[in-house]
Amino acid sequence: DLLGIDLSGVTDVGAFDEESLTVYTDYGEVTLKGEKIQVNVVNTETGQLTAEGKINSVVYSDRKAGKQGFFSRVLK
Repeated sequence: DLLGIDLSGVTDVGAFDEESLTVYTDYGEVTLKGEKIQVNVVNTETGQLTAEGKINSVVYSDRKAGKQGFFSRVLK
Protein backbone atom coordinates (compact mmCIF):
# COMPACT_ATOMS: atom_id res chain seq x y z
CA ASP A 1 0.00 0.00 0.00
CA LEU A 2 1.24 3.46 -0.92
CA LEU A 3 0.98 6.46 1.40
CA GLY A 4 1.15 9.02 -1.40
CA ILE A 5 1.66 9.44 -5.10
CA ASP A 6 3.04 12.01 -7.55
CA LEU A 7 1.67 11.99 -11.09
CA SER A 8 2.82 13.92 -14.15
CA GLY A 9 1.11 14.53 -17.46
CA VAL A 10 -2.21 15.29 -15.73
CA THR A 11 -4.58 17.23 -17.96
CA ASP A 12 -7.70 17.17 -15.76
CA VAL A 13 -9.21 15.77 -12.57
CA GLY A 14 -12.48 13.85 -12.68
CA ALA A 15 -14.45 12.59 -9.70
CA PHE A 16 -12.75 12.42 -6.35
CA ASP A 17 -13.50 11.77 -2.69
CA GLU A 18 -11.64 10.19 0.24
CA GLU A 19 -11.90 6.71 -1.29
CA SER A 20 -11.15 7.31 -4.97
CA LEU A 21 -9.57 9.78 -7.35
CA THR A 22 -9.83 9.79 -11.15
CA VAL A 23 -7.38 11.85 -13.18
CA TYR A 24 -6.93 12.23 -16.91
CA THR A 25 -3.44 12.25 -18.37
CA ASP A 26 -1.91 12.73 -21.78
CA TYR A 27 -2.11 8.95 -22.25
CA GLY A 28 -5.39 7.97 -20.57
CA GLU A 29 -7.32 7.73 -17.33
CA VAL A 30 -5.84 6.79 -13.94
CA THR A 31 -8.08 5.82 -11.01
CA LEU A 32 -6.67 5.57 -7.50
CA LYS A 33 -8.61 3.72 -4.80
CA GLY A 34 -7.88 3.69 -1.11
CA GLU A 35 -8.59 5.46 2.15
CA LYS A 36 -8.38 9.11 3.22
CA ILE A 37 -7.13 10.24 -0.21
CA GLN A 38 -6.41 13.96 -0.33
CA VAL A 39 -5.21 15.98 -3.31
CA ASN A 40 -2.42 18.27 -2.11
CA VAL A 41 -1.21 19.80 -5.37
CA VAL A 42 -2.84 19.93 -8.78
CA ASN A 43 -1.51 22.05 -11.61
CA THR A 44 -2.91 21.21 -15.03
CA GLU A 45 -0.60 23.79 -16.65
CA THR A 46 2.48 21.82 -15.60
CA GLY A 47 0.66 18.47 -15.43
CA GLN A 48 1.61 17.79 -11.80
CA LEU A 49 -0.62 16.18 -9.18
CA THR A 50 0.32 15.09 -5.66
CA ALA A 51 -2.04 13.08 -3.48
CA GLU A 52 -1.71 11.52 -0.03
CA GLY A 53 -3.56 8.75 1.73
CA LYS A 54 -3.52 4.98 1.81
CA ILE A 55 -3.60 3.98 -1.86
CA ASN A 56 -4.65 0.36 -2.33
CA SER A 57 -4.88 0.26 -6.11
CA VAL A 58 -3.97 2.18 -9.23
CA VAL A 59 -5.96 1.37 -12.38
CA TYR A 60 -4.95 2.70 -15.80
CA SER A 61 -7.16 2.87 -18.87
CA ASP A 62 -6.00 4.18 -22.24
CA ARG A 63 -9.34 5.90 -22.93
CA LYS A 64 -9.21 9.65 -23.08
CA ALA A 65 -11.53 11.97 -21.15
CA GLY A 66 -14.84 12.08 -22.98
CA LYS A 67 -16.45 14.53 -20.60
CA GLN A 68 -14.96 17.53 -18.91
CA GLY A 69 -13.53 16.84 -15.49
CA PHE A 70 -14.10 18.78 -12.32
CA PHE A 71 -11.33 21.34 -12.77
CA SER A 72 -12.17 22.00 -16.42
CA ARG A 73 -15.71 22.94 -15.41
CA VAL A 74 -14.63 25.08 -12.44
CA LEU A 75 -11.75 26.89 -14.16
CA LYS A 76 -13.62 28.01 -17.29
